[in-house]
Amino acid sequence: MLTHRGFSAWIQNLDGQEAYPEYLAATDEVEHRVSCWIPCREGEPFSVFWRDHGGKVDTCSFITVDGTVVPGRFLFGSGLTSRQGVRVGQDHERPFKFSKIDNSGPQQDVQKDVGAVILRIKRIQRLGGQPADRLSEHLPAPINNRQVGDMCVTFGDAAPTTRRYEETWRVKPHVTDHPDLTVPTTFVTFIFRYRSPEFLKMQGIMNDVKVPPSYTAIKRGLSEPPANDEEVEEEEPESSPLTSLPCSSPPERSPLPVPMYVPRPRNASNSNSLRSLGRGKPPPRGKPRASVGSRRVASWRTLSNGSSKLDRYDPDSLEDHEDSPELDENHRRDRH
Repeated sequence: MLTHRGFSAWIQNLDGQEAYPEYLAATDEVEHRVSCWIPCREGEPFSVFWRDHGGKVDTCSFITVDGTVVPGRFLFGSGLTSRQGVRVGQDHERPFKFSKIDNSGPQQDVQKDVGAVILRIKRIQRLGGQPADRLSEHLPAPINNRQVGDMCVTFGDAAPTTRRYEETWRVKPHVTDHPDLTVPTTFVTFIFRYRSPEFLKMQGIMNDVKVPPSYTAIKRGLSEPPANDEEVEEEEPESSPLTSLPCSSPPERSPLPVPMYVPRPRNASNSNSLRSLGRGKPPPRGKPRASVGSRRVASWRTLSNGSSKLDRYDPDSLEDHEDSPELDENHRRDRH
């Protein structure tokens, strides 16, 4: 899900009722534009969804598919809406569908919007009603400046849908945006660049590990009430998908084992080394002095009979072994 300036947008596969995963999402803070890559397959119908997170300003929107502009919908300061096709009649529309270029055909001028589904949202003020635009029954063919086998967006067979309104709204730019202009400007843009999964993997954009989406489409009514959304040309669809599921957290890692220093026992003849450590003298050559941390782990005590005994570290005490009260009186006298 792409999110910017109080709006979110995503593209949903209508066959599986799931949002397409998004890769390499990037945000242009200057142009207020967010883009990403999505994988698509031939024959999949899709719908464009977007949400106003409570901006409390009326908006209208437009969708561009491969350079063809399709009217969007109005939102009145909040809510969720979608568009899954283009109208070809008062109660019929042709759905969006991913397809493959099957023939090269005549070459056309290169369009920068080819290979992308773009949603542009504009903040507006409503002025009143006006007659709706006339519908066209003939839609443009896919732009053939791509190679055979490349993905494109086509329009499926006409299917019944809700009857559109006879009127729409007259609008002007929102008062805080560009009051000197007569045409609303784009407030935020969402760009979904679509390619086949094979292409995205070859380019290193998509890896072989399937990442679960952070949200899954469900029928409206299971998780939220319907939004009071109005539209440019038609009523809100009966079902509107969306809920957010938490992403799976990474597995916990076991802590690395911490090595414990245990010094080798010394015989009675080396007891002078312990005394020299207490006076700050360097230890015998070839036997480096143990650090404070290791002296706190374990210490050796020389008994009167010449043998040695290991004193384990008491975690409740922070004293070094050279100041331990367990040292015999001979050692205490030597230290002073």
